[in-house]
Amino acid sequence: MLDLSAVVRLRRTKADAHVAPVRLRRDRLTPRRFGLELETVTGAMYNVRAGIVIRSRPTPAEVFLKKVFPFTILATLISGCAGGLIRSEVEKGVRHALPDYIGPARSYSVNVHGDSAAILKGRIERLEIEGEDVQVDPKLSIGHLYVDMRNVRCDVKTRALKTVEQASVDALISEAAVNRYIVQTRGDSSLTVKLEPGKILVQFLPKVLGVGVPIAVSGTPVIVGGDKINFQADSASLGRLPVPAPVVNKALDAVNPVLDLSTMRFPVILRDIIIEKGNVRVKGNAEFKLGG
Repeated sequence: MLDLSAVVRLRRTKADAHVAPVRLRRDRLTPRRFGLELETVTGAMYNVRAGIVIRSRPTPAEVFLKKVFPFTILATLISGCAGGLIRSEVEKGVRHALPDYIGPARSYSVNVHGDSAAILKGRIERLEIEGEDVQVDPKLSIGHLYVDMRNVRCDVKTRALKTVEQASVDALISEAAVNRYIVQTRGDSSLTVKLEPGKILVQFLPKVLGVGVPIAVSGTPVIVGGDKINFQADSASLGRLPVPAPVVNKALDAVNPVLDLSTMRFPVILRDIIIEKGNVRVKGNAEFKLGG
């Protein structure tokens, strides 16, 4: 009989790199029965043939994982796909309803956030909407509109919005859109505004003694009543004008409000106005008139 346990060479594969150092279970070997089993700390069995270790039997844990792991992966994939499908369907339904809630637009994108099980019951934790060239009023177009809704409830059958606990709005309106709005609401094409960083420049053509005199007055925007933007002229700018004050005041009265958001489909309470070059950005809270 020959005992080879002291001279056996153990060769591991990459899959066995985590296995703890083995301990030999010694068997007395004959030249015809040249085999030896090694048992790891984890209980894996190995055969030794010609000095090379060959794995012969997996551990119970490995057998369990081999059976369960594919089903776990499949369940995860199915769950993920189902959640994605639910969100996609809700987003599609909301997107189709937005022209009625907000107004027609060149494009809308919708992102739904929240637990899939809750969404199935019509409860949405967060709903983000972005619109390009949104016609919020027949006379007013918003270049880019972002709406952030929280704690939304929708109809699980029609996917129509029912209630919105909170909604914030961030809208970017171009100088051209503001001037189109002024012309359509005032009917005076000589009354225009120019938007510069932090200020508004109002240009008009009042008549003095029957002659049109071009006038430009700089000022700042002011929120009035929560949903209107008025122009407030700088006193220094008014003092330099070559026309009587009553004429100027009459022209300025005609320009206000520069924007009136009270006629939109969804009322907005403004809280901030930012004048950029060529654009005015307004931020506020919105209230959507939804079905019960």
